[in-house]
Amino acid sequence: MTVTAILTRAATLANLSNAAFFDTAENEGALNAAYRDVYEQICSSNDDYFIQDWTFTLASMTAVSNEAGAYYIALPTVSNKFYRLRRMEYLAGSAWIPIEKFNFKDVYKSGPSYRFKGTNLYLMGLAGSSAASFRAWYYPVPAAYTVALGTVDIDTPPQLEPDIIAYQIAIDMKRKQNEDYAKLQQRRDELWSRFEQALRHRDDFSHEHVANVYGDGGYDE
Repeated sequence: MTVTAILTRAATLANLSNAAFFDTAENEGALNAAYRDVYEQICSSNDDYFIQDWTFTLASMTAVSNEAGAYYIALPTVSNKFYRLRRMEYLAGSAWIPIEKFNFKDVYKSGPSYRFKGTNLYLMGLAGSSAASFRAWYYPVPAAYTVALGTVDIDTPPQLEPDIIAYQIAIDMKRKQNEDYAKLQQRRDELWSRFEQALRHRDDFSHEHVANVYGDGGYDE
């Protein structure tokens, strides 16, 4: 569903007779806030609709001074900007092996591990390791939409997301008008519940348990 179609649907749901009452900035703010809610739920469900992969080599990394076997590299910040990690791995022969997150309490851990600091990815435990190629599966920063992009489709799986977004915007419109939005909220909650079930159905209930959320902003410091 396009940006314009969703905003028109929202205005109809809110019975908004004066389109100017909810201006461009408010439409964009409500649209992107609702979209981020949907995007976050998709990512938190470990659904791979938005997933990107990023491959790099040890030669492209910078060695950490005074720490043998530790290197760092800047996270993607331009195209498909890094938001949240799904899986980190290194190439061993022809197989990709998972890399676990570094834990400061695990002083006896050996082998490659990773951690984030600011906008950099750090890999530790590479001293004596043959690991030279790495791959990160990650979710990029969610897209931001504008009213000017009216004919652009909102990027979501073909499920209930456009309706959920429209209902949330309609609720925001009602709030601004100081009108009751209880029925809209009830319907939005019903759609959200079905949306959560639909995410589980997308891979025939073979979804994974959430185990890779590392704090606000997608990565730890």
